[in-house]
Amino acid sequence: MEKTEFNKKQVIKYLIWTFVLGWLVQAVLIHMYNEISPRNMSFQLLLTVAMFMPLAGVVLSGYDIKSIGWKPHIAGGAIFAAWILPYIFVAIGSCLCFWIFPDIQYVLGSRRNSRMDRFSLSSIEVKIRK
Repeated sequence: MEKTEFNKKQVIKYLIWTFVLGWLVQAVLIHMYNEISPRNMSFQLLLTVAMFMPLAGVVLSGYDIKSIGWKPHIAGGAIFAAWILPYIFVAIGSCLCFWIFPDIQYVLGSRRNSRMDRFSLSSIEVKIRK
């Protein structure tokens, strides 16, 4: 294993980038949680992006990622396939689910809200008056 030199300037840049980007994403997530809904798809995607802020800090601090040392010897595009195929399968499964069951709308919770509207006090009053 090669011995690498400690670069204090690069480490400080990494810490600054990582914490600033991480806190910015978390601030947006907090706002979305309070104002929109944690069940919203954009909230879930941004939560996933938040996990990559340390990587963004490494890239923005100027570290040479190729010299990290982990070099898997897997032929072809197996790493790319293992990385991207789960997302493709989830998208296909979601499309099939909503195609087979078109009245299900779990993402925004509108199914729950439509049931609540049906049993709201105003709709009961209208039925009683008729």
